[in-house]
Amino acid sequence: MFFQQGSLPCFTPEGKIIMENRGTMATAPDGNGGIYAALHASGVIDDMQTRGVKHVYAYCVDNALVKVGDPTYVGFCALRNVEAGAKVIAKAYPEEPVGVFTRRNGEVHVVEYSEMPAELASATDPESGKIKFDAANVVLHYYSFDFLKRCCAPGDVVQSSLVYHVAKKKVPRVTADGCGTETPETPNGVKLEAFIFDVYKYAKDVAFLEGDRAADFAPVKNKEGTGKDSPDTARALIDALHREWIMNADGSVDEDDDDGLGVTHPDGKRYVEVAPAASYAGEYLEPIVKSYFMGFVPAGASIEPLKKEGTNKRSAEDPAQGDEPPAKK
Repeated sequence: MFFQQGSLPCFTPEGKIIMENRGTMATAPDGNGGIYAALHASGVIDDMQTRGVKHVYAYCVDNALVKVGDPTYVGFCALRNVEAGAKVIAKAYPEEPVGVFTRRNGEVHVVEYSEMPAELASATDPESGKIKFDAANVVLHYYSFDFLKRCCAPGDVVQSSLVYHVAKKKVPRVTADGCGTETPETPNGVKLEAFIFDVYKYAKDVAFLEGDRAADFAPVKNKEGTGKDSPDTARALIDALHREWIMNADGSVDEDDDDGLGVTHPDGKRYVEVAPAASYAGEYLEPIVKSYFMGFVPAGASIEPLKKEGTNKRSAEDPAQGDEPPAKK
């Protein structure tokens, strides 16, 4: 089912409503946390209940390596009978622009990278030497249906107490003569956004599963050619993972011959992608590989076997004060 999220008025820093034109106020989407109210208003929650849905998986659309439905992760949460879950990725470096899961006063929270003090972002675990707050939130979320329904109910404590976060943006506004609309060159207004992860504090139990960055996370946030979290880096990550799948199935890909197994992109590179109909996560490729002739291993290339997904559950100790990272077990 398709449904539409809500919108909210945009304001000036002084709190006045911005007009897009003489007869229309400026509005903006209410953030990814608006999904809960939208699920209720659209009737999707009622439809889920009618169909007997018990487990719900959600992901962020700007991740090119997301495993839609992720049976290992959903099963991990379902077997533990938790209300909510999160598949996390270990931070690559202290300043990586990702929020991290913490536990504050017994409640699970996500602290955005822009809100994390530098000394905490760079803090290390005294035993392992690794980044202390390393459970990066990449928006791979699990909900039991009962918990999700509670998050969406208009009269429940979740909806009545969710906060909106301020985002300073360039908001289209009516021109001085009132005859048109213009977009300023610098931020001129405030958009209010709810965050999808703010409901975790209301879950009585949350399970954390650490994923493999190379197999679970290829963010697309910047334009082509920037070389960081962009379409070109995502293509390279998909290519590397799917080549491993083929190699692990005793196959190979020829870089030079026109064997039909690769696509040459305008950037001059040859990319390989395994069709979702052929394999979900690299399984059952052996019969397909054996039915084709593939004769290539690039000179000097060394491809290691694909690592298995981690299955450790992360829990958290109740801290005496402040934020603490989920503890590894």
